[in-house]
Amino acid sequence: ESHRRAGRFRQAGEVLGAMPEGYWAAAGYLNLASDFAREDLDPSRALVALRVAMAMAQAEEGSDRSRHLHDRLLLRAGYLAYRNSDYQKAIGFLESISLDSPSAPQALYFHGLALAERGNYRAAMQSWHRARKFPLAFPGVAEAWIGMGRGYDLAGYLGQAGEAYLAANAAYESERVVLRTLSEQVDTSGAYRALVENARATEVEWFLADSRSMQQPRLAYLLDFLEQPAAQAAVRRVAGLAAMTTRLTKHAHDLEVFAGALESSADASSYGAKGAVEKLRQANDGYRARVADLREQAGRELDEMTLAYLDRQDQRMVFALNRTEQQIAHLYEYLALENLEGAGQ
Repeated sequence: ESHRRAGRFRQAGEVLGAMPEGYWAAAGYLNLASDFAREDLDPSRALVALRVAMAMAQAEEGSDRSRHLHDRLLLRAGYLAYRNSDYQKAIGFLESISLDSPSAPQALYFHGLALAERGNYRAAMQSWHRARKFPLAFPGVAEAWIGMGRGYDLAGYLGQAGEAYLAANAAYESERVVLRTLSEQVDTSGAYRALVENARATEVEWFLADSRSMQQPRLAYLLDFLEQPAAQAAVRRVAGLAAMTTRLTKHAHDLEVFAGALESSADASSYGAKGAVEKLRQANDGYRARVADLREQAGRELDEMTLAYLDRQDQRMVFALNRTEQQIAHLYEYLALENLEGAGQ
């Protein structure tokens, strides 16, 4: 990483080549591919690095994290091929991504774009329709809603295009309600309970999310939120302090039971033990108070981070709303001009 950040890509590649195959080597090649994509107009070097990364990721068979990383690599390769106007290659990469993957919605969106560039609007709209089934928290879903209207427009079905844009508007407005509800829950109960604990209540671990559990907006936002390393650290800190609180509370209960047993004992040797237990209880109470303070502080920091994230998501919906309203205005303007021309004839 130090070589890569300093722009010494050859040395970075040599270090990665000496690493054992697996997740971390694949992640390193993904980072290197991102650098090549920024540096080069031709995506060849980046695609080669991504293919090496895919091979590295596949070496760790049976690993969920490697499977998800492999899907991210395919998405990145598909996007680079699309950007280079190699639409058939892009379609091949994107069709290899699992529909159970968090990368699936964005892959379906780019898949639709590649198909549309080849003039296959019907198939493109099928991809965008599938992407719309995912929560709007996932990248590519908001764009897929707009894509449906654009697909009808390009195919010449202007009435259906208008309906698709209006449906997108309604979806965005509904999502803003979801985001406001989540923000209110964060204000009331804290981010850890509102997002993490309530997502656990679905009885599905977030990192094992399948296509059904991924339909839940709360879990979708948790997955997207945890893409940020700082968010992962904040959640991990609150979770660690919560676990510590649970352990200290159990210790307090055990010491209380032990102290009660000593009180009822007539054994003279128990007097010394009573003093020792009382000291332990006082120390444990002190630890509990300290951990409670730390947990409250960590909770506030996580709340602020989560509210800022939810606000960014709301602004993303506002931007999407503006785009659809512009498309609707242009469509109505075009229809009005057509009507005028028809009346003039």
